[in-house]
Amino acid sequence: FLVDPLDGTKEFIKQNGMYAVLISLMENNRPTLGVIHAPVSNETWYAELGKGSFKINPDGSKVALSVSKAPADVRVAVSASHLTEVTSDYMKENLRAFETHPIGSAIKFCRIAEGKVDVYPRLGPTSEWDTAAGEIIIFEAGGKVLQYENKELIQYNKESLRNPWFIAFGDDLENLN
Repeated sequence: FLVDPLDGTKEFIKQNGMYAVLISLMENNRPTLGVIHAPVSNETWYAELGKGSFKINPDGSKVALSVSKAPADVRVAVSASHLTEVTSDYMKENLRAFETHPIGSAIKFCRIAEGKVDVYPRLGPTSEWDTAAGEIIIFEAGGKVLQYENKELIQYNKESLRNPWFIAFGDDLENLN
């Protein structure tokens, strides 16, 4: 298991509600089950390999998740506390017209899986426990999380627990340019 009991520490300190609890089951160095829970909004997203991606709303209702086709203005999830100049430059150079949506913690992955945003470029440091649950949730909703430069999946259970830079997206990455 990979567990992050408080993803979005800066958001927690700011008391803006954009933090979450992340739990992932890993098999053969890949996430096969993931749960992300946002305590303040009482939203829970989860997925299991081959069984789909779902959201439990605050009222207890459950809905299946599916990524959306990117609209004319690409909706970009950006970190509410960690937006870097490198990420800003990437958006200007690689995305067609776009609008940014500041979101804290791994909730960004969930918003892609829900079809509310289209892409999340993370060109900065993260660790394995920050991405595993979100990766399976996006994957089961029809999207992907790929390493920034070589476009391969993130590798887990490696010597360094740091992730490479990555791009999480719903629609085909080529459709966002």
